[in-house]
Amino acid sequence: MEVFTAENGNLALDAVRRAVPDVVVTDVDMPVMDGLDLCRQLRADALTRHVAVVVVTGDASDQARAALDAGCDAVLGKPCSRTLLLATIRLLLERR
Repeated sequence: MEVFTAENGNLALDAVRRAVPDVVVTDVDMPVMDGLDLCRQLRADALTRHVAVVVVTGDASDQARAALDAGCDAVLGKPCSRTLLLATIRLLLERR
């Protein structure tokens, strides 16, 4: 896997549009643009509509529905184990 990072949601959106990765893992709480808005932007763009999105949140019970409504493919609560994150990514890649 090749990993790219971004300091905020706007930079993440720009990076995804340039690289068009297979999967995006985003936190809900980010500066400038949150992870839910990032997901909505990705889904609205024909170039990135197919990219799998995993949302990680510290408040999975309240934000899970909002994340799914925004178009994400999976929601993981914090703290999230590396094993669970990788298994989720693999599952999403297999589905595509």
